[in-house]
Amino acid sequence: MTEREARQIESIRDKLAELKARQNAILARDKKRQRQERTRRLIKLGSLVEKYIHCENMELVEAERILQALTNSNGAPPPTPQNKTAVGERNPNGDYA
Repeated sequence: MTEREARQIESIRDKLAELKARQNAILARDKKRQRQERTRRLIKLGSLVEKYIHCENMELVEAERILQALTNSNGAPPPTPQNKTAVGERNPNGDYA
């Protein structure tokens, strides 16, 4: 292998390392975004549960028993209505629910 070919290989390795670093950064940003979205969704859901079952002063075990009672016997949640807009989201007309 000539010195020129060795430099080309080294240059390619450097570019490959740079591309992998960029890929890892993009994947890390996406993972962070997904975690933030999940956290936001869980907070909203918890807020709704607290609002409708009034569990602010309950122990977690007691709140869990209430939620289990609201589900079917097989543990699956009850069916949700179709075409409903969540609280705080806009419906197709642009109005808030």
